[in-house]
Amino acid sequence: MITKLQIRDFQRWGQLRISFDPIITLVGPSDTGKSAVIRALRWACLNDPPKGDFIRWGQDTADVRLEVDG
Repeated sequence: MITKLQIRDFQRWGQLRISFDPIITLVGPSDTGKSAVIRALRWACLNDPPKGDFIRWGQDTADVRLEVDG
């Protein structure tokens, strides 16, 4: 099971760390980065980077890391 997600310079997020419990809910207004979290998870889990621009404006690279138990 995924226990933590760390995002750096990916789309809207400069730096974000999420600790996962059995159930996670992403809520917030439009255009605040909820879908970017899902894209980052997909990238890390499937090695499938999103199409188009996903590196945060003004940065050279983006980084997504997962921590799993076991």
